[in-house]
Amino acid sequence: MSRWLVGVGVVCVSVVARADDVFYVATEGSNAVHQVQVSQGGGSQLLPDLSHPSLDRPFALATRARGDLFINSRGPCTACLGGGLTDLFSFACGTLSGTGRATAAGPRNPHGVCVVGDTAYMVDSYNGRVVRYTLSDSDPPLLSGAYALPTSPWGGRGIVAAPALGELLIADCCNAPGVHRYQLHADGSLTYRSSIFGNGMNQPHSMAISPWGELFVGSLRAGGVVSRFVFDSNGNAVPNGIISGNGMNTPGAPIFSSWGELVVFNFSSPVASRFLFDGSHNAIPNGTISIPSPAITVARKGEVPAMIAMAAQNDGCIGGAVSLTLVGASDLLTYQWMHDGVPVSPDDNPTAAAPTFTIPFLRSSDVGSYTCLVNTGCGQTQSTPVPVRICAGDYNCDGGVDGTDVQSFFADWERGLESADINADGGIDGADVSAFFEHWEAGC
Repeated sequence: MSRWLVGVGVVCVSVVARADDVFYVATEGSNAVHQVQVSQGGGSQLLPDLSHPSLDRPFALATRARGDLFINSRGPCTACLGGGLTDLFSFACGTLSGTGRATAAGPRNPHGVCVVGDTAYMVDSYNGRVVRYTLSDSDPPLLSGAYALPTSPWGGRGIVAAPALGELLIADCCNAPGVHRYQLHADGSLTYRSSIFGNGMNQPHSMAISPWGELFVGSLRAGGVVSRFVFDSNGNAVPNGIISGNGMNTPGAPIFSSWGELVVFNFSSPVASRFLFDGSHNAIPNGTISIPSPAITVARKGEVPAMIAMAAQNDGCIGGAVSLTLVGASDLLTYQWMHDGVPVSPDDNPTAAAPTFTIPFLRSSDVGSYTCLVNTGCGQTQSTPVPVRICAGDYNCDGGVDGTDVQSFFADWERGLESADINADGGIDGADVSAFFEHWEAGC
């Protein structure tokens, strides 16, 4: 199980262990995508390659929840003018069923691809932009509505979604070497937030988000180093050391297995380096496996992308309305919203089975953490928790905290109305008066 981003008005990742994983490995020069099966117990084996006459220098790979594999073929690169997200291998929960094609509008040296719901984002490096596509529900799927978001630096390479942050991260290898952070909005647009530099990064290319939300960055000119960054409670990136050794040679493609092991596919040697993690998330070398040729990018078969949870406004007043919206929603998916881990019954709230969950009349009992369990038909994913809070001091919901709120509260308290149960203990008594004034005096 993996998890993605949610908000008011759209992942951290949980993991279900399997006996083995299959990784798709793009090597660009072979005009094929290799398949490497890796066992949790340590073994590995090569499976038949995926090939197609239209493949021309396959570079970036991405998967969609229902099992589609998207391959960015760069094409002839005399001036790196060709390519685009052109080849779509359609899978029905992992079984190849067909291919489809679409052509991007004038990409120059296209690189990484990231899929959020039914939207694909491709780094169009030499045009200094991200191209956004809408993915159809057909089989095979087709791309439509390609247009540019002028956010990516010309040195953009890999792109990954950071579910818990509600962001897309772009590795910049050459312009301002580091990782650039862009807030992902409910309409699919991006806004630059900040950049991450240092901690051993040197020509960073590909990235991975761990099951516990940490960022791992592979650099092609860092002497075999993967840089680690954690995010504090305010979303700031904090260097968390580096991983080196264990056969790494210009680690270009880090990825996590379904059981939480880090597998680093190398750019300059036909090996992948494996690392396990202890209870404190310290990396422990776990040997290497052979791959057909040095890897450019890699994706995991059967991976269920997480959903992005973005809260436009999760502080409400008693009696007000709050909405939570999943970025990356799709008609192919089914939804179940949960409050503090308990499913909300659609009989009590019909929006509990919709991508946008609305609390029309906020009560004290509604305060807590909300997540959405998404069923793709091929697996399940869960959104990042979004807290819903109440500004109890603004009791009359007029946007201010003043004497009128005191009057409104006592009017409801004397009548024993549920809205006056400020401490949500099921009773209307003096404890609610104390709780109300605590909020009122604090201004919220």
